[in-house]
Amino acid sequence: MTTTTTTTAKLLLYPSASAPPPYTETRRRIGSRWWHSRRRSAMTRITPSCPGTAADSAHFCSWEGVLCSSSSSSSRVTRLNITSRGLIERISPWLGNLTHLQRLVLSGDAFAGGIPPSLGHLQRLQILDLTNNTLQGVIPDQLANCSSLKALQIGGGNDVVGRFPDLPHYRLQILELDRNDLTGHIPAFSCQHHDAECVLVWSIPDELARLSSLKVFDVGRNRLMSIRFPQAILNLSSLTLVFLAVNHLSGEIPSDIGNSLPSLQALTLGMNLFYGNVPYSLMNTSNLHLIDMLYNNFTGVIPSSIGRLTNLSFLNFELNS
Repeated sequence: MTTTTTTTAKLLLYPSASAPPPYTETRRRIGSRWWHSRRRSAMTRITPSCPGTAADSAHFCSWEGVLCSSSSSSSRVTRLNITSRGLIERISPWLGNLTHLQRLVLSGDAFAGGIPPSLGHLQRLQILDLTNNTLQGVIPDQLANCSSLKALQIGGGNDVVGRFPDLPHYRLQILELDRNDLTGHIPAFSCQHHDAECVLVWSIPDELARLSSLKVFDVGRNRLMSIRFPQAILNLSSLTLVFLAVNHLSGEIPSDIGNSLPSLQALTLGMNLFYGNVPYSLMNTSNLHLIDMLYNNFTGVIPSSIGRLTNLSFLNFELNS
């Protein structure tokens, strides 16, 4: 591809004969800080403030990673955060007895084995983060009993397999299942609640168009196959991030994508089979910070009007035609 203008954004146009760099490194270089800041922001918005602190609680409530309520009669554990502590254990089924727990974060360790069905007893649980462990097995159906759950995160490094269970009672805002080996389809529950803000899923249903308030859509690093761009996305005018990288998606990018998604801040389509021209309508999305179309089959000229995107900080068209 050629470019007819210069811009303050970082522009990568490597020769097509070069071997593609690992996408994990590319994503780390260009988007990890931005992406994780958005992820933390989403988590903050859906997590209520806790009335107590570990510092002013007694006994187990003073342990690192434990946060309790400040009830005058008794202290109840409301948050448990065991992140990157180097633990090599199974997740204890006794955690199901912490019935006042609102947030359970066990990410970045070496927890193995299965997800305990007893976690389904946690009806007050709002965030369950088990990312970046070595968990195996299936997602237990008992999690359907966690009626307050807003974030279910089991992606990155785990090896959860099988069909995604039907969990009709969820009102999820974050569903992160990337880099597993799930089969089946997106259950209808995750597309019935119009207040959803952020859904990270592993396949693309037509029902996605019902989520009128959806802001972040990430199905990266899965085995999605399609002969066309997922049209349901174009109905979600509130989207700020679309991440479809590292799949087997094909087709042309819709010419009106920029007009349909005026709030878009990042569009990552790298390592797919998309082809055709870069839509001129993208130049109308004045909030764009990041465009990544690495390693596809795009042709033609990068529009000169891309210089109007004053917020653009990264533009990547490596390994295209």
